[in-house]
Amino acid sequence: MRDEATQVMRAAVEQISVPWDGAVVLDVACGRYQYVVDHLWGKAHARFGADISLAAVAENRSVTAACADMYALPFRSGSCDIVVSVDTIEHAADPALFLAEVGRVLRPGGSAVLITPNLVGYHAMIAKSIGKFGAELVWRILKGRSLPFDLYYRANTIRRLRSIGKGIEMSVRDVVYIPLVPHFFWPYAPLRKAVLSYHRLITRTGLYWLLPNMVVRLQKSTMASEPTTRAA
Repeated sequence: MRDEATQVMRAAVEQISVPWDGAVVLDVACGRYQYVVDHLWGKAHARFGADISLAAVAENRSVTAACADMYALPFRSGSCDIVVSVDTIEHAADPALFLAEVGRVLRPGGSAVLITPNLVGYHAMIAKSIGKFGAELVWRILKGRSLPFDLYYRANTIRRLRSIGKGIEMSVRDVVYIPLVPHFFWPYAPLRKAVLSYHRLITRTGLYWLLPNMVVRLQKSTMASEPTTRAA
């Protein structure tokens, strides 16, 4: 399941215009390893990471990692060419502050690559509708443990990302919608087949914006001044 999902996400990332060669790359919420863009950033000049989990930072061997949260990245302003973040912004209580911090560490013209659920896709809509209690219950039943992070989905539409970007001199440059099967569905063959059929229908009819996940590239203005951040 992980291998197939990874290939789907990698194919989507490869469709966006990001110059990895010689870049300084920062992986926000890097976890123990990067499995979506690691095949692309081998030519990067330097790879850094940040994650709130000290255990994850200690185990990550693919980046020079620091223990930090998304609202206070321990990197100089304008020090990064590319910021990557996988399945992170949906957990941000204040996504505008998160993106302002991402914009701060990017150089003018740099890119932020976000891989995240699409709020108008069925996966996020289900999660949003059942709320925190429902999501917690699902995790306990299917995973046998508590939900590790809150789910907010406060910046999981292109319209919202464009709105936030205007205030921090970043603009949406690329959007690729992903027919990713939610990992909760994989153990159940009839549900998985139904979802795959739905993905094919959506793709054939050109309604890509209904697919459950997306890759979004935001670019910092080449004329950008220092973005203004605010307290959470």
